[in-house]
Amino acid sequence: MISKKFSVLLTVCGLIFIFSLSAAAQEVKTARAVSSNIVKVWLPSGAEKVLPESVPAEMSAMLEKIVADKGQGKWKPYDTEVLIWKGADFKKTGAAAIIGRLTERIKAAEWQFEPGKAESGMTIFTVREDATGNVVAGFYIATEDGLMWAWTLVSVK
Repeated sequence: MISKKFSVLLTVCGLIFIFSLSAAAQEVKTARAVSSNIVKVWLPSGAEKVLPESVPAEMSAMLEKIVADKGQGKWKPYDTEVLIWKGADFKKTGAAAIIGRLTERIKAAEWQFEPGKAESGMTIFTVREDATGNVVAGFYIATEDGLMWAWTLVSVK
């Protein structure tokens, strides 16, 4: 199980990350994203993908911890994607609507979205595809100012 202290620390880092995107855009490199490379679905409008070289080490560490916990040591991450929604478009739409649209599209693509318990502002989840057996593990953090959605495709060790 993920420790409460680590969860709180990650939530704080996630919030700082979201807020810093507006203040220091030159440090965090993003690109407009219309679809997910992980589950191959169209993303709700306004999505940006954080480029791999800009993903904070804390985000990668959290994904690795989630994969280790959910897979009971039998999974390893191999393809990661960090998505964000922020700014005026986000404020108009809101986190709940974006999360709802994204999870609907995931389910429509015949993946099973399994949310975990929300803790300290962070929700951990898994996504499974019946046809191929693919599994994705991840988390999201939503605030009034932004939504960060991080997930990774896993493979069996």
